[in-house]
Amino acid sequence: AGGLRHVWSGLSAVLIVSVPGSALFFAVYEFVRHSLERHAPPSLQSDRFAIARDAAAASLADAGVCFVRVPCEVLKQRMQAIGPERHGP
Repeated sequence: AGGLRHVWSGLSAVLIVSVPGSALFFAVYEFVRHSLERHAPPSLQSDRFAIARDAAAASLADAGVCFVRVPCEVLKQRMQAIGPERHGP
């Protein structure tokens, strides 16, 4: 229903959430991961603990990105609920 024109109708709402959220996630993830690698005790710097460092960095990055992702997600859902037909009075 709506044809090809409506295939891309929700893309802007998805991009509003995805682009800033993903960019911020990877920036924070890389910063935290490198910080953990530099400041970890020598006994924890081996490749044996690489997965734990990556998991900790990803967890901290995800928690930090929630401050951006949640408001953007609310905006996306409102844009999708309003739809392209109702732009105002």
